[in-house]
Parts: sequence; structure tokens; C-alpha cells
Amino acid sequence: MAKGNSIIVSAQPRGVFKEGYIIGTPKPGTCVTLVPEQTAPDDTGRFNYEPAGTTAATTGLADAMAADGDNISIGVLIENALEGQLMTTAFATGDRCRIYFPLPGEDLNVLFQNQAGTADDLGIGTALIVDDGTGKVFKTTGTPESEPFIALEVVTDPTADQLVWCEATGR
Repeated sequence: MAKGNSIIVSAQPRGVFKEGYIIGTPKPGTCVTLVPEQTAPDDTGRFNYEPAGTTAATTGLADAMAADGDNISIGVLIENALEGQLMTTAFATGDRCRIYFPLPGEDLNVLFQNQAGTADDLGIGTALIVDDGTGKVFKTTGTPESEPFIALEVVTDPTADQLVWCEATGR
């Protein structure tokens, strides 16, 4: 179960906040990246963001994913508290959004992907990777390039996607 009622749990976050426009219908806690190959930001200097891995990696796209656990910039979509939205309220294409790029050691609630039929239980300290295509996190498998979060709570037999209290690792 998530901690608190906000995506950012750390009392004094020191990472970077950015504003943009969301593409798709992700929920807060989803890892997002810039939409590749934009020609320029809008008149206010804001770019479009989408769940990590939505656009397939091609030559020259530095922050696009080709597989689960690829090394990308970790930006987490945060709730639109300025408009009274909860951390469980999904965004819609074209909505203004805020993204937070955490520093190592900061606590966040990130969206954990339930993988039906797998051993997806989490223990405290379980390393998590970003799913290519959804931007959600799940328990590390294989040999990923990046494990940007570790779980700070126990999750047993999840039955649906849920927010999970995590620590950013910076790796």
C-alpha cells in the first residue's frame, strides 16, 4: 500500500520538477519520458511526455526504451494537486502535467505493475525495473541496465496494479 497521499513521499524533495503535456492516459506514479522527435516545445517551453517505452527505440533516440529495464532518465508523473486531483486519478492526452526527477535516496509512490501468474511478491529492498511500453515498475528479472527503485514495503500476491512505496536508487 502506498505511503501518504502524494506521489512524492520525501518531506523535502531536492530533485527536478518539470511541466509538460501528457500523451496517453497514465496514472500518477508512472515513469514517463519525452515524446521522441518533437520539433520544438510549445510557446510556453513545455514538451510532450508519454509513459516510458511507448514509442519504440530507433537509432539516435537517447531516451527511448527497447526492452524492460533499459537505462533511461527517470521522470515520475505526479498528481495534479493544483487542480484537486488525487494520486489515483488518470490523466488524458493533452492534459498539463508535472513530472518529478528524483535524486537517489528520495521516497516516492510509484505505479507497480501486477504480472498475473508470476512470482511478483515484493519484500523490502526488492529491486524494481521500468516496463517498456507502460512506464510501470515491476520486480527485476534478467540482467537489466537500470534498477531505479527498491521497494520499501511488502506486497504479497497482488491482484491489480497499485502504488508502491519505493526509494529512488539512482542506478
